[in-house]
Amino acid sequence: MVSIEYSPNSRAHCQKCRGKINSRSVRVCAKGAPVSRSSGYINTYTHAECYTNRKDFTKFWGFRDLEKEDQKRFMTEEQKRQAFPGDYAAEAVAAAAATGLQKRNANAAGSAEEEQPSKKKSKSKSKKPTVLTIVGLKYADACAACGEKVTSVREPENQYDSNAIKVVNSSNRIVGRIKKEDAASLSQTLERIDAINAKLQSKGEQLITDGTILDAGNGYTQSVQVEFKKMAAKTKNLTPKAEGKMTAAVVSEAKSSTSK
Repeated sequence: MVSIEYSPNSRAHCQKCRGKINSRSVRVCAKGAPVSRSSGYINTYTHAECYTNRKDFTKFWGFRDLEKEDQKRFMTEEQKRQAFPGDYAAEAVAAAAATGLQKRNANAAGSAEEEQPSKKKSKSKSKKPTVLTIVGLKYADACAACGEKVTSVREPENQYDSNAIKVVNSSNRIVGRIKKEDAASLSQTLERIDAINAKLQSKGEQLITDGTILDAGNGYTQSVQVEFKKMAAKTKNLTPKAEGKMTAAVVSEAKSSTSK
């Protein structure tokens, strides 16, 4: 039997990453086979984020005993809407209000442009981040939790695919690799970014791919949102510039290639 629960103490260690399971953190408990006839069953524990045999956490014994926010961490978007419809009703009202405000602002902007026809309309549009698929979770060095920041790194020396791209966490441990179909276009983008960085180096800046894990995954695949950002390159541990942004041309080139 497999159950999900809060760890009552910090004595257990994760069977996947071998790290300590802290008290009150969410863990998965699996009842193992007895060592001998006289001994009882031996339970094994795993961080919920590290559990690779997961398909649907809501089916685990004890899932409904978790707090609301912890339940949401291991639910799909559809499951959240079914389990907590009240939360999404408030979001729908807020979205409708925001849409109405945007329309009013657009009408006001149109009136202002009619009064001043000499001014040109702005053509800049916000680009949506690219969502890609991570595979190979079972063979990864570490597990990535929903919301965790990751980085995409090219692997041209990979013997199986020269376009391979590994996804690493803040500790530089591999959490998976970009799906082959997605990696082909993203690899070309990263190569062009390397050329752009050569020009930006003199300004003490560089472009990077900033990734955010979008879900807990299903044990085999996981979704990651990739954005292209300009960062300061003064030290090895780079930090985002407070107001640094890429030019519209660079953003358009990078994202158009990943969407192909």
